[in-house]
Amino acid sequence: MLFLVGSLGGIISGMFGIGGGVIYVVVFNIYLKKNHPELVHNDAMLVQLTLINSIFSIFFGALSGFLKQVKSRNFYPNLVLQTGIPALFTAILGTILVAHWEGYNKKIFFSVFTIFLIPMLFKVLPTKKEVVENDQLDKKYFGLTGLLTGLCTAFTGLGGGVVINPILNGLLKYPIKKTFSISQGVMLITTFGISIFHLFNKNEGIEALGADFYSGINLKMTFPVIIGMIIFAPFGVTLAQKTPAKLLQLLFAIVCLAIIIRNLFQIFGT
Repeated sequence: MLFLVGSLGGIISGMFGIGGGVIYVVVFNIYLKKNHPELVHNDAMLVQLTLINSIFSIFFGALSGFLKQVKSRNFYPNLVLQTGIPALFTAILGTILVAHWEGYNKKIFFSVFTIFLIPMLFKVLPTKKEVVENDQLDKKYFGLTGLLTGLCTAFTGLGGGVVINPILNGLLKYPIKKTFSISQGVMLITTFGISIFHLFNKNEGIEALGADFYSGINLKMTFPVIIGMIIFAPFGVTLAQKTPAKLLQLLFAIVCLAIIIRNLFQIFGT
């Protein structure tokens, strides 16, 4: 079952550069509560472990998809770094806040994030009239997008594409296939940085949960997911490269809608 979850996440990651967090956060949350009942009434710890494992899993899918992008010559290193370095900074900052802020209220954050995402959803929907793409954006837009992306990754466990794609393609009309490729590279940078941070930042509360966790990472849960991602992320990249831009926009809008629905469950669920 976890392998199938990873496979689906890999396809989504490869196609849209958003990781599989929209799936993993939900599945990991259920798995952790079922296999570690002590977490049911420890919301802060449960949220932190869910984010750690989602981001750790996304890294491997991002790596697989990124290598496929490089092999296909659909790779823009300067733009990835211009977006990814600011994203890494805010991702680490956000991770530190999550780790030490016991009053972190996921419902408030998901509310703000959903309010942001709803208008973005309408921006990425394909329209009948011809859209003039802008292939020459100022560098500052990539940096500002990166800053928002890092915070989103740290606080929600979602891949960066849910911020990068709506802003660059939806608002600024940057070409969608270039946007997805940049998103893939940025996601690799942020998830790697956050995962390394957790490996070297021991949490006594997490370590007390037992041998199933190493720096918050549960390999019994994440390993099958990672294998599925590694295998199917390149397939997602190939699909994206062969899919018309307007269809890609429509498919991404559907994924955005799924994320919004998932956020509403986080906000109004028990």
